Amino acid sequence: MKICVCADSHGNAKALQEMLDRERPEVLFFLGDGERDWKWITVPREIMFLAVCGNCDLASAWPASERIELCGKKIFLTHGHLYGAKSGLYGLERYVEEHPTDLVLYGHTHHPDWQNDGGCDYLCPGSMGYGEERYAVITLRENQPIDVSFRRL
Repeated sequence: MKICVCADSHGNAKALQEMLDRERPEVLFFLGDGERDWKWITVPREIMFLAVCGNCDLASAWPASERIELCGKKIFLTHGHLYGAKSGLYGLERYVEEHPTDLVLYGHTHHPDWQNDGGCDYLCPGSMGYGEERYAVITLRENQPIDVSFRRL
C-alpha cells in the first residue's frame, strides 16, 4: 500500500496538487497547517484522504488527531504541537506508552525525520510550504517492516 504523508503547506496548494498528481497514492495523510489549501486540491475519490488540524488551522473542522489501522499497523496522526514535537519526541512517546502504536505521523517541526524507538516508528515528512516542498512516501505490507522514502518536488 502506497501512502503519501505531508504537512505544513502554509498556502502552497500548488505543491500539494503536484505531489498528488506525481505520486498517485492509495492513501493520503495531511498532518495540519494548511487546511485552507485543500479547497483548491482535487483528491480523486479512489484515494483515502485523512487529515488533522495544526496550530495554524484556526477554527478548523478537522480533528486534532486520528488513529487508523492499515495493513495490520496501528497508525497515529497528529500535527505535533499538542505533544511538544518541536522540543523532541517525549510527548509522543508518552502517548505511545498509553496507546500501543506502530507508526506515529506528525508535522509542526518542518524537518523530515524518521526514528524508531521501542518498536514504534516516528515520522515527520517535513514541510510542503516555504519553498521546502518535502513529503514522505510510505509503503506498508502485512507482516513487513515499514518502508519510508523522503521526497522533494
